[in-house]
Amino acid sequence: MLKRHVALPATCICLALALPSQSESATSLSATEIEPTSMKPIYESVDWMGQRIAIARAESAIETSLWRSDGSDWNEVPDAQSRGVHSIAAYGSGVVVAGSNADDRSFVRAWDGKTWTDIGTGLEGRIHDVATYRGGVVAVGEFVAENAAGSVMNVGLWEDDNWLALGSGTDEAIHVALNVEDRLVIGGRFTVLNDSPLTYLASWDGSGWNPAPFDVPGPVLSIVEAPAGNGVIVSGRVQSAPGLLSEYTILWSDIEARAANETPSVSIPTSPSLSFSRPAPNPVTSETTLRFVAPTTGHAVVRIYDATGREVDEPLSRTVGAGDHAFTLDASRLDSGVYFARLRFEGQTRSQKLVVR
Repeated sequence: MLKRHVALPATCICLALALPSQSESATSLSATEIEPTSMKPIYESVDWMGQRIAIARAESAIETSLWRSDGSDWNEVPDAQSRGVHSIAAYGSGVVVAGSNADDRSFVRAWDGKTWTDIGTGLEGRIHDVATYRGGVVAVGEFVAENAAGSVMNVGLWEDDNWLALGSGTDEAIHVALNVEDRLVIGGRFTVLNDSPLTYLASWDGSGWNPAPFDVPGPVLSIVEAPAGNGVIVSGRVQSAPGLLSEYTILWSDIEARAANETPSVSIPTSPSLSFSRPAPNPVTSETTLRFVAPTTGHAVVRIYDATGREVDEPLSRTVGAGDHAFTLDASRLDSGVYFARLRFEGQTRSQKLVVR
């Protein structure tokens, strides 16, 4: 049996802690750092056939890699295909990992202790985490994949040599995914999931996405199993005041609950809401209109990114007043493909998918 290990307290305390402001992004590692050894930090691990398989970095190394331990000593897996891994999950009789190559292209690979197998090909973008769900492999991140049925946006299930969409995807990045109680729990920066408002945290029950039964104060950066199988512990950060970030931790003890279990004990003020409408028309061949509603006066920046995350245009950068705003994007200069329009306004971010034909 494989089991993910993380360092957790015996009980969960919901709190907020003021920190110096920094960019709103998670590390590529999906769980909190655990059990640092004298030789290398261990970021995430699973039990496998009486041994422990971990993602770690040697003191002199730049890249992470896989390590294995029989309980007495650690040894690096002597295989270049384990380099650059940042996420690991139990998978069949082995493990599945996600990582980035030297050219910064993401990969998903399965390992049975002897042989590596590349799986989940065809993704364009960045994979942040992997999990297993009902025999398949789930990848989450900031990516797009195309199949006969359409686009797979930021979350996909690899089955029968193809990426399958779980709904229509999210407007922003998904940082973490975890299979618990036969539900797939995801967290990230998203505010729209499956074409509906759904903020930061959700669970997939096999047929649809469900919101958490409590307010999530900010982007989710970590989801780990709680001790004794008592649900999951969700943590993240939110801007609580200009120049300050607050960390929060929430115990979601019953994934199927429809009433709040525990919520942060510290009230965290949030900014007025910003909205960003879908481009119209979309798909587009020449020009399309983008609209947004600014809650206050502030500086708005809209940038266009291709499916690999490369910025290709900045059609808007100016101070706007509170209220509705619209502008025209000339898409005739863009190659055919999938793009993302990202609006940043006074610390808030919204994104919309754009298809150019």
